[in-house]
Amino acid sequence: MTVQLVVNPANAFPQEDRSAFVALVKKDPQVNKETLPGFVDGAHFLAFLRLDGALSGTCAIKNNRQYQRRLEGNDKAAVSLPDADFFAEIGYLHVDKKQRGARLGDFLILGALATVRGKGLFATIQSKNIPSRRLFERYGFTQVGKPWASEQMDDQVHLYVRPGR
Repeated sequence: MTVQLVVNPANAFPQEDRSAFVALVKKDPQVNKETLPGFVDGAHFLAFLRLDGALSGTCAIKNNRQYQRRLEGNDKAAVSLPDADFFAEIGYLHVDKKQRGARLGDFLILGALATVRGKGLFATIQSKNIPSRRLFERYGFTQVGKPWASEQMDDQVHLYVRPGR
């Protein structure tokens, strides 16, 4: 089996690749399908994991300061996320259902972390998504603040942070 992980600035990928990224991530019920394409196009970095040439996983370092400010509010996590301490949000980490359980998310998160070289990141993760919570905790993310109601699912969302190193 051939495994290929490519992490580059979003605008370095052709539209065809970004569309494939969106199509895979749209399978996730936690994602806002309307805003997804714009956030993928505007991301700092995108990660593509291919197994034998087939897209099997994705991850993004997202550029969304508006959302970062909303997370700081009392209706969300109510935790300060200063721009100087937190470069961006890591998200859209998605592994195709047929490939889950093989720890492919580890490749994606490691590729993303290597790309930002020790800069602080944050992530939002649904309470019921135990595998994602464990994955992020394995790589130094800790849950902070208070949970809030998900806009996409009947669940609570938690903020996870990984300070710069």
